[in-house]
Amino acid sequence: MSAGTPPRRAAFAACVLAAVCSTARAAAPKALAGDPDAEHFRYYYLDVHEPMFVARPDGEGSLLLETRKAMARRLERFRQPKPPGIWRVFLLGGSVAQMYDASGPGLSLRTALAAMLPGRVVEVIDCGSSGFDSVRDAVVADEVLGYSPDLLVVMSGANEERPLPPRPLAALCDSTTSRRLAAACRAIVGFNPFHRRRLRRFEANLRRIARAAAAHGVPVVYCSLPINARHLPPLGPLPFSDARFSAAWVEWERGHLEEAVRGFRRYLAAVPGDGPARFCLARALDRSGIIEEARREYLAAQPLDRPHPAQNEVLRRVARDVGAMIADLEAAFSAASPQGLIGRELMEDDVHWERTLDPLVTLVIVRAIEAAAAAGKLEGLRLDPGWTRRRGPAIEASSRRKTVSRDRAWDIFTFRMWDPIRKDRRFFAERLLALLESIEEGHPRLVEDAHGMNAWLKNRLSDNIWDDQAARTLGA
Repeated sequence: MSAGTPPRRAAFAACVLAAVCSTARAAAPKALAGDPDAEHFRYYYLDVHEPMFVARPDGEGSLLLETRKAMARRLERFRQPKPPGIWRVFLLGGSVAQMYDASGPGLSLRTALAAMLPGRVVEVIDCGSSGFDSVRDAVVADEVLGYSPDLLVVMSGANEERPLPPRPLAALCDSTTSRRLAAACRAIVGFNPFHRRRLRRFEANLRRIARAAAAHGVPVVYCSLPINARHLPPLGPLPFSDARFSAAWVEWERGHLEEAVRGFRRYLAAVPGDGPARFCLARALDRSGIIEEARREYLAAQPLDRPHPAQNEVLRRVARDVGAMIADLEAAFSAASPQGLIGRELMEDDVHWERTLDPLVTLVIVRAIEAAAAAGKLEGLRLDPGWTRRRGPAIEASSRRKTVSRDRAWDIFTFRMWDPIRKDRRFFAERLLALLESIEEGHPRLVEDAHGMNAWLKNRLSDNIWDDQAARTLGA
């Protein structure tokens, strides 16, 4: 189905799918066990309809709410009704929110707000769920607004790729034990008919969160998100079958930058939507010192399901329209990056920043809250600005760095580099090479001999991008 699929045709397709799944359910009522695709399907399409928190009596007349165990979430606990003196914040978003240290003992959001709200006990409850997008964040917002929050912090925009069909339809797709039928059903339900309308859907979901929060009198902070556009190309193969692109690539490899730029432009004039090729043009411009044009091309190469600047502009506009606060992480990361181009100096992959940048994220969020309180937009909230004055300059200074750290190279090697292998297993992608370059910059020995881990590395690669014979030649 495309964005223009007539409603009657879409309804007919849904009925056919429901009939097929219903027949399979009657024949085999138990869902597939141990199927990772089925587990992911349940997480994204069924689990989201269940409450994120479950309650049990605490023995003192209140309820203790705890994160319901599911994939890729932090365990959080809090009491309801909210005890006196508590200032409660809920953090919503995908893995960028889940991984952000919002309540640790260091320079976290909780400790910063506690320092700025003397006499209050600050709770920051992290609802970040890996892979969640704005529509799923809106579902979570509807729930947590019933738990007496004083503030919502929203980090949406890194995963705008999955629809959220009605629960009965998703449940039918999860009911068959036939692996082929289950895969076909999940593909149909998981297909996003709004691919060309992602920005409008993103805006609608942000406005839905704002309306729900306003109905409860809860202020919202929307966070724009950074993206590593400079050093991590989009997923997809390079079009070497095209003679124009191949010729430009040869010039790039020879170091003939002017000829490479002309060649990539010639190819993109005919195929303007090729993101990986546009990244190649941006890289050649960057190497040539044509920074502003390189910036535009880097950003144009990125897909709209990631923190694209167009999404961040939508977020800023929505925040202005509804009177929400804006924590402009994109601008802060750009200011901390060489030549203003966000790259591997600050980012682990395309959307996840290095954990040592969490204090910068905290600073930007707290400054947005501080500015709104100073302008009288947060009724009755008085903040002590001493924390930002004392901590801000040092946090900003420590965020400016030029190279990949040794610890982060190890994190990329053991975790981040396997994601493009999983997604691009048909070809050896530029994305993987870019991650290997980050590893080489921060920890060259890992690339030279995997620090004594060649056997482990061969085993991982042999089932993904290399054949067995090539894997056996590693280190030869």
